Amino acid sequence: MKIRINENYFIDVDERNHTLKEVRTTKEGKPYEKSIGYYGSVYKALESYNRNNLAQTDEELTIAEYIKRYKEGLDELIAACKGA
Repeated sequence: MKIRINENYFIDVDERNHTLKEVRTTKEGKPYEKSIGYYGSVYKALESYNRNNLAQTDEELTIAEYIKRYKEGLDELIAACKGA
Protein backbone atom coordinates (compact mmCIF):
# COMPACT_ATOMS: atom_id res chain seq x y z
CA MET A 1 0.00 0.00 0.00
CA LYS A 2 1.14 3.57 -0.68
CA ILE A 3 0.24 6.53 1.47
CA ARG A 4 0.82 9.70 -0.55
CA ILE A 5 2.17 12.68 1.43
CA ASN A 6 2.65 14.96 -1.58
CA GLU A 7 3.80 14.60 -5.17
CA ASN A 8 7.40 13.86 -4.14
CA TYR A 9 7.02 11.80 -0.96
CA PHE A 10 5.01 8.75 0.08
CA ILE A 11 5.01 5.98 2.65
CA ASP A 12 5.20 2.43 1.30
CA VAL A 13 3.51 0.07 3.77
CA ASP A 14 4.08 -3.67 3.98
CA GLU A 15 3.52 -6.23 6.75
CA ARG A 16 6.74 -5.25 8.57
CA ASN A 17 7.65 -1.66 7.71
CA HIS A 18 6.49 1.81 6.85
CA THR A 19 9.12 3.01 4.37
CA LEU A 20 9.38 6.73 3.68
CA LYS A 21 10.28 7.23 0.02
CA GLU A 22 11.06 10.19 -2.21
CA VAL A 23 10.39 10.28 -5.95
CA ARG A 24 13.42 11.72 -7.71
CA THR A 25 14.40 12.18 -11.34
CA THR A 26 17.60 11.07 -13.07
CA LYS A 27 19.58 13.42 -15.32
CA GLU A 28 17.84 11.71 -18.20
CA GLY A 29 14.44 12.62 -16.78
CA LYS A 30 13.44 9.15 -15.58
CA PRO A 31 11.71 8.99 -12.18
CA TYR A 32 12.96 6.63 -9.48
CA GLU A 33 12.20 6.04 -5.81
CA LYS A 34 14.75 6.64 -3.03
CA SER A 35 14.13 5.11 0.39
CA ILE A 36 14.62 7.68 3.13
CA GLY A 37 14.07 5.35 6.09
CA TYR A 38 12.25 2.37 7.56
CA TYR A 39 9.83 2.85 10.46
CA GLY A 40 7.52 0.79 12.64
CA SER A 41 4.55 3.14 12.27
CA VAL A 42 3.04 5.78 10.01
CA TYR A 43 3.53 8.34 12.76
CA LYS A 44 7.30 7.70 12.94
CA ALA A 45 7.56 7.96 9.13
CA LEU A 46 5.70 11.29 9.24
CA GLU A 47 8.03 12.52 12.00
CA SER A 48 10.99 11.72 9.77
CA TYR A 49 9.41 13.44 6.76
CA ASN A 50 8.71 16.51 8.88
CA ARG A 51 12.27 16.58 10.26
CA ASN A 52 13.79 16.17 6.77
CA ASN A 53 11.47 18.80 5.32
CA LEU A 54 12.38 21.29 8.05
CA ALA A 55 16.10 20.64 7.55
CA GLN A 56 15.88 21.70 3.87
CA THR A 57 15.92 25.38 4.83
CA ASP A 58 19.12 27.42 5.16
CA GLU A 59 17.65 29.54 7.95
CA GLU A 60 19.29 29.92 11.32
CA LEU A 61 16.78 29.21 14.09
CA THR A 62 16.87 29.23 17.84
CA ILE A 63 16.02 25.93 19.49
CA ALA A 64 12.65 27.40 20.51
CA GLU A 65 11.89 28.42 16.89
CA TYR A 66 12.95 24.99 15.62
CA ILE A 67 10.75 23.18 18.14
CA LYS A 68 7.80 25.45 17.31
CA ARG A 69 8.15 24.84 13.54
CA TYR A 70 8.70 21.13 14.06
CA LYS A 71 5.53 20.84 16.14
CA GLU A 72 3.50 22.99 13.71
CA GLY A 73 4.64 20.89 10.74
CA LEU A 74 3.85 17.63 12.50
CA ASP A 75 0.45 18.94 13.63
CA GLU A 76 -0.35 19.90 10.02
CA LEU A 77 0.60 16.42 8.78
CA ILE A 78 -1.51 14.72 11.46
CA ALA A 79 -4.47 17.00 10.70
CA ALA A 80 -4.14 16.18 6.99
CA CYS A 81 -4.16 12.46 7.83
CA LYS A 82 -7.37 12.95 9.80
CA GLY A 83 -8.92 14.88 6.91
CA ALA A 84 -9.14 18.14 8.86
